[in-house]
Amino acid sequence: MERVNEPASVLSWRSLPHRTEANRRDVERLRIPPETVVSFGAIDWFNSVKEFRDIEAEHIKDTQSDEHRAGISQLIAQGESLAIAAKRYGLTEGVEFRPEDIAAAVGLLRETLREIHGPHNHPATDRRILEILNEP
Repeated sequence: MERVNEPASVLSWRSLPHRTEANRRDVERLRIPPETVVSFGAIDWFNSVKEFRDIEAEHIKDTQSDEHRAGISQLIAQGESLAIAAKRYGLTEGVEFRPEDIAAAVGLLRETLREIHGPHNHPATDRRILEILNEP
């Protein structure tokens, strides 16, 4: 049987969102205030995003992969849920970010997703946009 060796980036892109989701489920089982659960989830998510970005920078050639697209999509979905929960329940006093910071990080992940994985304009559309922008 042939063994498939996947790049380290693929394994990491898959594992980060899964770890964040597992931590969220575990923390939700505790009997602690919802703003503490949201705060812990957001801290863990921000750490996952940072790790994801570090792996992305190290393995830039692998960013066209389906695994990259799936990983960044999962982080976006988790961030959206956290942003909604942070608005609803608030965050624990002392955290160094606001609900708006979560939403901003989601926005940056969305930009990366669009830039790398599309959708992209048709070349004719890009030419026409440039013509319009360069008109006197």
